[in-house]
Amino acid sequence: MTQPKTAQEQSEIIDQSDKENQEQAVRQEICRIGRLMQTKGYIAATDGNISVRIATNRILCTPSGLNKGDLKPDLLVVVDLNGKLLEGSGRPSSEIGLHLSLYRKCSEIRAVVHSHAPSATAFALAGQALDQPFLTESIMALGPIPLAPYATPGTEAVGIAAAEFCPACNGVLLAHHGAVTWGEDLQQAWFRMDSLEHTATILLKAGVLTEKVKELPEAEARRLSDLGVKMSRFGQAIGQSGRTVVLGQGGLSDREGLPNAELEEIDSGFLAVRFDDVSNRLILLDQTQLPNRLVYNEYDEPAGVGEAIKRLEVRGAPAIGVAAAYAYYLGALKNIEEPRPRFDELLSMIGDNLNKTRPTAVNLKWAIDRMEARLAAASGLTSREAAQELLNEARQIHDEDTAICRGLGEQGLTLLKPGMGLLTHCNAGALATSRYGTALAPIYLGEERGYGFKVFADETRPLLQGARLTAWELQRAGVDVTLICDSMASIVMQNGWIDAILVGCDRVAANGDSANKIGTSGLARIAHSLGIPFYIFAPTSTIDLNCPTGADIPIEERSGDEITTLWYAGRMAPAGVKIYNPAFDVTPAEYITAIVTEKAVLRGHFAEGLRNVKN
Repeated sequence: MTQPKTAQEQSEIIDQSDKENQEQAVRQEICRIGRLMQTKGYIAATDGNISVRIATNRILCTPSGLNKGDLKPDLLVVVDLNGKLLEGSGRPSSEIGLHLSLYRKCSEIRAVVHSHAPSATAFALAGQALDQPFLTESIMALGPIPLAPYATPGTEAVGIAAAEFCPACNGVLLAHHGAVTWGEDLQQAWFRMDSLEHTATILLKAGVLTEKVKELPEAEARRLSDLGVKMSRFGQAIGQSGRTVVLGQGGLSDREGLPNAELEEIDSGFLAVRFDDVSNRLILLDQTQLPNRLVYNEYDEPAGVGEAIKRLEVRGAPAIGVAAAYAYYLGALKNIEEPRPRFDELLSMIGDNLNKTRPTAVNLKWAIDRMEARLAAASGLTSREAAQELLNEARQIHDEDTAICRGLGEQGLTLLKPGMGLLTHCNAGALATSRYGTALAPIYLGEERGYGFKVFADETRPLLQGARLTAWELQRAGVDVTLICDSMASIVMQNGWIDAILVGCDRVAANGDSANKIGTSGLARIAHSLGIPFYIFAPTSTIDLNCPTGADIPIEERSGDEITTLWYAGRMAPAGVKIYNPAFDVTPAEYITAIVTEKAVLRGHFAEGLRNVKN
């Protein structure tokens, strides 16, 4: 007969259970932050590592050789302070010596994060080349961020160099090797890494590093730029473009020596639209190649950008607007030797041609109107001076879109609760904008904050933006996403799996009628009949107060080949059959629960609210 357990034994069992639950929670958090680091572009594939001290002589850490997007709690390993493997079937990270040196040096450190965050790495590279640390002043909540002396990556010397600065500092830049931050728990260590990267990006945009690097001789600039390419597959950022340190006089871009339209796996994160100020090229992520290949194409003249917009290489109203603004500037560069007003006449023709590429997306016309207004305001300047003004305007449009998307995410998140099931249509994520997305922005923010949404993505016939793009970027970010055919949306809603529907839009009429990818209106009507909230995410730039109702929105019609042959090895419809292929439909305002803008969430009769946020 089994003897009953004593009170002490029962207490020990409870304590052990609590410890196991706590460790499992830490494991899950390490995996979440690993995926987040990859989504933000701080690491590529197997780069970077994370560890947490779960007991005096037990360090839980990421394994070597595993893509951070594939991290799972049971794949993590446990080592002691000497690096001996205690638990797990894999090998500890090759940088475990870095972590252990910090833990041995300071008992207060409970978590360490190491990444190749691009802006911070740019400072580390240039700081070593110039023998001058740039982030030594106290910044934000970080305190001073020194530059640790160079040591061969993966050796104990890296950790020894970093440990010299703790506990006085909360992190260091690693010469040739990114950055490392630490804290009393994992959240604090991650916050410091994220803050470091944001601060470094702001300083890069302010030109702090660019001016210093100009002091380098040409040979050193070339060497440093080459280092930026070699040490990371996605290069090191300078400014918003996310590109390698282009080091002024004689410097190289990260494109030199690489095939022009075949830059697969250069970027860990992804930006749909980037502009290289050095080469004066617009860089577009070719979305027609996704999800199978990550390919960037470069353009230095507006006609090519116009064709890229037409064939959906770049798509999504905000991203199209940003691309069009840069295309207009490229037109100014091509005609910079023309005297005014001939310069203005040529740009007017370029603007007209760009406006014809995608008539439904109002952001395109909005961006061209802004560029033309900036040109008119520069009437007293030379063509060359006016071109610089146009570049400034394009940059401003780009920066504003990033801020707008973040605002949409914050506003949208107020409508959602942790654990919700969400349905989305087409692609309204980071691929459709500068960053974050519109309708997907609150999903990304929720993922960062542990909301645990369960997302269903319509495949979105006929161009499959949901299957090719939304499923790709959400899965990449670690979001729980399930792909369904468009015709399955009704049963998914009837099953009770959907708590809200989130979609973007290409144009909002003055009365609230909203145009979005074909199939959106049907979803709204089904949701209305089932009492499911239907939310339109609309940057204020998509609001067209000059368009009274949805009936006034022009609807683009596209080639029937998209339905009959595009995705098939052979023709999948009889030759000669009539085809109707509208790219968009209009959802009447009465089926929309709320219109989410970056400024406010609008409900009820939309006309007044739209006027207020637009003006």
